[in-house]
Amino acid sequence: MLETYQGDNAIVLDFRQHLTAMKEECQQFHSWEEHKIDNWTWRAWQGLFMELEKQLSDAEWLGWDSVPNPAGGFLGLWWRPNGMPEDCTVKLQLENDKLCFKLDLYDLPNEKKWEWCERITSQSELAVKPGKMGSGKVVTVAVYKDGWIRFNDRGVLDLKKTVAVLRSAEKILVKAAKN
Repeated sequence: MLETYQGDNAIVLDFRQHLTAMKEECQQFHSWEEHKIDNWTWRAWQGLFMELEKQLSDAEWLGWDSVPNPAGGFLGLWWRPNGMPEDCTVKLQLENDKLCFKLDLYDLPNEKKWEWCERITSQSELAVKPGKMGSGKVVTVAVYKDGWIRFNDRGVLDLKKTVAVLRSAEKILVKAAKN
C-alpha cells in the first residue's frame, strides 16, 4: 500500500522511506564479505535469520531473538530438526559465527552433558568438543568445526553452501539422538 501511495503527505513519505531503508539494511547479508563479521549490522543478521527461517521451514520448531550475555549479547537462531526423538532436549543454535549443539539440562543430571558431547562428536569429525563446557541449564556440548557461514570464491556469503552446512549439522544431531 505504501509503495503505491501517490500523495505528498510528509509523514507517510517519511515512514515509507524509513521502512525502505530498514528493508535494504536487512538484505545486506547477501553481500557480506568474508573476514568482515564486525561490520555486519544487527538488521542484516535479522535479514539472514528471516531467510534461514524459510530455508529451514521443515524444522520441528525454530526461533530467533536477541540473546543477552555479559559480552553484550548477540542475535541467535535455534531450531530442532525433524526426526528427533520426542524426549530429546538437544537443539542447534547459531551464535554469531559459531554453530552449537545445545543441551537443555533442566530435567537432566549435569553428567548428561558429557554423554551428549560424546554421542555428537562420535558421529562426525565436523562436530568437536567445545573449548569450554558451561555449567548452566542450557549448555554447548559440541560445536561445528570451522563455523557455519560459507563464502564463494569472491569472498561473499554463499547462502546455498551455508544452508548445506546447517543441514549437515542436522544430520549429525538426528543420528546422535537416535543412537
